[in-house]
Amino acid sequence: MNKATYIREPEMNHKKTFAYHLDFKRAMWKRPYLDAFIARLGKWGYNALVCEMEDKFRFDHLSAVNHPEAWTHAAVSDFAAKCRKAGIQVIPLMQSLGHLEFIVGKKEYAHLREAPGLTAHIDVTNPDSIPFLINLIDEIIEAFRPPQYVHLGGDETRQLGNSRRCAPLMKKIGRGGLYLKHMLPLLEHIHKRGLTPIIWADMALTYPDIIAKMPKYAAFMEWEYYLTSERAKKVIVWGGFGSGNNQLNRGQLHKKADLPFRRNLMKYALDEQSRKDGLLNAFYCTDALLAKGFKVLTAPANRCSGDLVGIPISSRHVPNCFYFARKGMREGFGALVTSWAVRHNHPEVDLPGTYAAAWGLKKKGDFHSDEFWKAYTAEMYGVELPGFAEGVTLAENGEKIPFLHAQTLRNLSTNGVKTISLKNLPADLAFKLGGKNKARLYLENVLGGYGKASAMFKRFQKKARRNAGNLEYWLEGIAVNALILRLALAILNNNLSRERKPLARALERARARTKKLFVRTYLPQSVKDEIDIRYSFIVRLLDAIHKKHDINQTQ
Repeated sequence: MNKATYIREPEMNHKKTFAYHLDFKRAMWKRPYLDAFIARLGKWGYNALVCEMEDKFRFDHLSAVNHPEAWTHAAVSDFAAKCRKAGIQVIPLMQSLGHLEFIVGKKEYAHLREAPGLTAHIDVTNPDSIPFLINLIDEIIEAFRPPQYVHLGGDETRQLGNSRRCAPLMKKIGRGGLYLKHMLPLLEHIHKRGLTPIIWADMALTYPDIIAKMPKYAAFMEWEYYLTSERAKKVIVWGGFGSGNNQLNRGQLHKKADLPFRRNLMKYALDEQSRKDGLLNAFYCTDALLAKGFKVLTAPANRCSGDLVGIPISSRHVPNCFYFARKGMREGFGALVTSWAVRHNHPEVDLPGTYAAAWGLKKKGDFHSDEFWKAYTAEMYGVELPGFAEGVTLAENGEKIPFLHAQTLRNLSTNGVKTISLKNLPADLAFKLGGKNKARLYLENVLGGYGKASAMFKRFQKKARRNAGNLEYWLEGIAVNALILRLALAILNNNLSRERKPLARALERARARTKKLFVRTYLPQSVKDEIDIRYSFIVRLLDAIHKKHDINQTQ
């Protein structure tokens, strides 16, 4: 185990934390781009960064894990020191239970898995797990030297206890008990080092009876990416193992909410105002945790599940960041705008949500879309750009198309065409879109909207007085999605063989464009990785069609 030497200075200024999430798990940024990005955040009022490094931090004893572009300890220390000098604290995030694919997903560390097929979870019953993690956490602390917080993750551990090995203990203490058994020693270790541990709140909210057993020195970070108002007809109710999360209305809360929810959280969702307006408190989890005496930071998102691979769903992210960041900054201990790199759209197209969080801190009352987009374009491009909101709406269309979602595309790109049936693709796509005729009309309408959006963003480029280069990333994202849409339309119409050559030419143009643009911001291996996610499935699919055509020609 590493010898711990760094202890936080006791005279820390505990001002509220307004943080941005730097998620390096998919791409490593070039330092000049990162410095410029952080300078913009500072201008907008951010005072902290949450750095989720994963394999981009060069651990001393994890050579099988380290990415070729991972930062050394010296590089991390230099970065964190410069941020502190600029008035920005850096909070390292080290996953500690789930989302540990980058470690336990490797064969060298398979012995730490709860079960052979669970490549994300560390085994909470293995006596080596806690010392192993503490060693890594201490290494992170020594490099980052955080002044206040260390984030231990702990989210989405729904597969916890899903093994024969854990079954006896789970039967005795439950999944919430398993979670506590693992997390409490880690929280205590951070606390003893004079730092405040943060964990994501979702699992405590999934098993709310464990909230009372959590130490008050720990901070909860409550993430919720879909609320877009302060009062709502439905709110998320975190689900336990096998049941998933639910969006429930007032009546459903009375019928479906389980006893732990009723005992711990119900009165905060169905508050006094509910009797007057018939709506639910969208921020009920934050209010519940604050009422129970915990430090709470809120976490909206500018990039998350549901986004398209090229373009985020800003119509949801912008009000989400506006309201939820404001809640955390006004009533809690701070806020974090999360930006999940697994969605693969470029950080430059996520900036509306980033700005909305900062803009919301200056505003009273409800969110007004027209007012926001005028403010955003004036700030970003030096001039108000009428029609920008319409261009964004057209660019983000296409949520019904599975190929456009980053998770689906990444799975297909990783596993190739062997995981799907070329013969069944047209029927599958038609089924998902409500029948062939409806599907064709939908695809054609969305594709036409992309063409209009692209023309609009080109006009915006000419009008922009600054940051015109930012609009290149919007155009790249639209082009990626348009190419995928053309592929989907060819599949639906059963003419992929006839469209193969023009699609192949469009593919090469798109790849070249992405590479030319992304080399400005990412290191070489990361550029290659991002291009592979965007395009390798298309390459393999067109190759499969080409081979099939060659076979047919020779028969």
